[in-house]
Amino acid sequence: MRLDFHQPRIGRRKASLAPMIDVVFLLLIFFMLAAQMGRDSAVSMRPAAPNASTTMIYEGPPRLVTLGADHLMLNGQVIDAADLIPALHNLIQEDGSEAAQKIILRPEAGATVQQLLSLMAALRAGGLDNLAVIE
Repeated sequence: MRLDFHQPRIGRRKASLAPMIDVVFLLLIFFMLAAQMGRDSAVSMRPAAPNASTTMIYEGPPRLVTLGADHLMLNGQVIDAADLIPALHNLIQEDGSEAAQKIILRPEAGATVQQLLSLMAALRAGGLDNLAVIE
């Protein structure tokens, strides 16, 4: 009499891809949401017209705002940041034409991009949105 203690053979279980696909989709959703959280506000800027001549004649009172690392200048005169917007409004009221409302911003070598963007945001908040940035 022979006793057979042999265990019945259980077939190898095949690995399921469903859990791995779930993990991949969860990671995809995570990184998509993380990319949305890190997005900063964008600054809209209109490029010059493609047929605009580089030798255009500028008319009206000068409105050149120079941004330095630690100072602001309006038409070559140092001005306080709080006085800049009212001074620009006074210059624009001298000549009410559309061309007179353009404000030219020129950052100096020590000025940062963040300072320029903050100045542009402050000018736009003050109702001055016709801005041009030059080198």
